[in-house]
Amino acid sequence: MGDRRRTRRLVAVAKRLAGRPGGTMTRVFDTAKAVKAAYRLWDSPAVTHETVIAAHVGHVRELCRQPDAGGCGGLVVLIEDTSALDYHSRSACVGLGPIGESFTQGFWLHSTLAARCESWREDGTAVLRLLGLFDQQAWSRTQGVQAKPRRKRDTLRRDRESQRWARALTQVKAPAPGSDAPTWVYLADRESDIYEVFGRCVAANTRFVIRANQDRALGDDDRHVFAAVASSPCLGERTIELRPQGRKTRQATLQVRAVSVTLRPPWRPDGPPAPQQVNVVEVLEVHAPAGEPPLCWRLLTDLPIDTAQQAWRVVDLYRCRWLIEEFHKALKTGLGVEESQLTTATKLMALTGVLSVVAALLLDLKLQARGDPDQPIDPQQVDGDTLAVLEHKQGRPAAGWTVTTLLVAIAKLGGYLARKRDGPPGWLTLWRGWQTLLLLVEGYRLARDPPRCG
Repeated sequence: MGDRRRTRRLVAVAKRLAGRPGGTMTRVFDTAKAVKAAYRLWDSPAVTHETVIAAHVGHVRELCRQPDAGGCGGLVVLIEDTSALDYHSRSACVGLGPIGESFTQGFWLHSTLAARCESWREDGTAVLRLLGLFDQQAWSRTQGVQAKPRRKRDTLRRDRESQRWARALTQVKAPAPGSDAPTWVYLADRESDIYEVFGRCVAANTRFVIRANQDRALGDDDRHVFAAVASSPCLGERTIELRPQGRKTRQATLQVRAVSVTLRPPWRPDGPPAPQQVNVVEVLEVHAPAGEPPLCWRLLTDLPIDTAQQAWRVVDLYRCRWLIEEFHKALKTGLGVEESQLTTATKLMALTGVLSVVAALLLDLKLQARGDPDQPIDPQQVDGDTLAVLEHKQGRPAAGWTVTTLLVAIAKLGGYLARKRDGPPGWLTLWRGWQTLLLLVEGYRLARDPPRCG
């Protein structure tokens, strides 16, 4: 940060934000002095989104290069997605821009999460540990709508927002393949189906699984990608439970197909790029109920697809993409990033960088509960006063304090009933319970050690 005092202040503010999510500084700090010090931090020109996350991103990239210690081949997934942060009520905030067709204002956040795959469950889902932010970009469209170029050549030569996809892979490469070197796999949704992204992954020694958006032409065939994979033989079936948003849960039978193709290079002003050979995996729901759209994913990858097991593994890897959706929920619903009252987009972006690191750390705690629910809690993560308060309110769990029993106890303070048929607690319930717990712990400490006057 350019100054040790500023760095110490940033660390102190980040710890406070982790303890009291809510966005506004007056809700985070108790005294006017502390609030003023926090606002002075955001006013510093040295405090930007890039400088705030730089140390964390560098640390995460080093973790991604470490060899595997869990026996899962050192598999690291890099998951990318973009989200819009909405500040429609902040008309006086300087530097915000449009984020949608309804003229809502805010800025854009493009995040790359790094997670290590520790094992695989029988149903094909991965047991993940979140390492943190591998990269993050924040920007606003403050320049307004640019005039549409008259020629396609001019459009492709100017800077475009689509260049954000896999940008981090132009800055750092995966370790060279070796016996203990981890394998990086880039995961992204249909918006990243851009021809140059494939080349960036290959140049960075990184495998990729990208959901296809364009029915690309083939270089050695008159057909297109979707027709080629649809005509390939079925490799196997699997029955899963689907939970469509806003609709009833249902059982779905899926078939998987796979084929290797060579993509025809698109036109570019400086000449076409090299042809790209990819594998295409299609997973399609058969016998879908009437009125329900069948699930259909077409995935572009350079992972092997010679067997049904390998094709399903590509599908299972893409299912890890849900993690970044959970990250967005943690950032918006849990930490209240859109509630901040800071006065410029630069300050809001810097605050978002801090909260993004906090959201990643807290999301990893939730992953631990899913991956190893009976794992005892780390004494360094939870102090004795917190456990004393929880035991006084709810009693000591029969199984002792594990990651799961701790999260459930916190969620109960936020209204979670913990019945047998209830699913795991959501972000909103967890954060309500967390804020209640912090107030109880603070009252417990004041009662035990009352402040002295004089």
